[in-house]
Amino acid sequence: MLSGLGKRDFHNGTLLSLPGLRSLRLEDLAGVTDQGIEQLAYGRLSLSLERLCLVGLELTSLRVVQVLLANMCRLKRFTMVQKTSPGFRPGLESASALKGLGSRTLQYLHWDVLVAGSATTLIANTIASGRLPALRKVKVPCDYDGAIQALCRPIAHEALNAIDLELLERFNNERYERFLRVSQIQAQLRIRESRQQPSFNVVVHDENERVSATHVIGSYIGSMESGIEYSLEPDVEGSHYALVDFSDVAAPSWVYETMNEMERSVRGEQVLDVRMLF
Repeated sequence: MLSGLGKRDFHNGTLLSLPGLRSLRLEDLAGVTDQGIEQLAYGRLSLSLERLCLVGLELTSLRVVQVLLANMCRLKRFTMVQKTSPGFRPGLESASALKGLGSRTLQYLHWDVLVAGSATTLIANTIASGRLPALRKVKVPCDYDGAIQALCRPIAHEALNAIDLELLERFNNERYERFLRVSQIQAQLRIRESRQQPSFNVVVHDENERVSATHVIGSYIGSMESGIEYSLEPDVEGSHYALVDFSDVAAPSWVYETMNEMERSVRGEQVLDVRMLF
């Protein structure tokens, strides 16, 4: 993870010339522009990077993401976490918007933009059009409308309790806040809503060909034919956030468990490898 680089480091090639770099995390870098990040796609890094994580950079242009995915020929995992949604600028980037995103090698996509905007819709359209043929897993906490969930394998139905509904109500306001459990609850509510929509009817006749019973089979959200897993699990067990943070690996944390409906007990210390950040 590089936290001390600025705009000058991209321009003079300090970062772009690193040989054989396979994993890179850029986080909260003041002064780094969209143009600076885009240069990663044109240097030697485009030939070696397999994992790229962009956190808190507040990129404004989706063209940057488009260029990175298209030009990094070995990229398998891409993560982007920020508050505001990047977009395509009118005029010069109209052709880019029509082209959408695409990568022949990307296997894992973590997209967590707090104010989703049109970018999440573009990702859903990209998946639906088959322009990410190697994609096997997505983690999109900002999938507020379930557009991406509908394109992945159906997830398991889980019971919700009163605490979950209270939590959802507390976060159900005009403010955007990053809290992974809320995204999990919203995904489960979409499952329940889909089950209320009839998929097909089963009609049972008796020996006299009279209707003796009818059953309505509810629908489901997702695609059974999809090869993509829809994940909303945190990188760190018990975390409220999807992405592992430096504070998670800086010091051991306690892991708890609940057994036989009794109060939670300490399972032990969880010591994380710094490599989880990458």
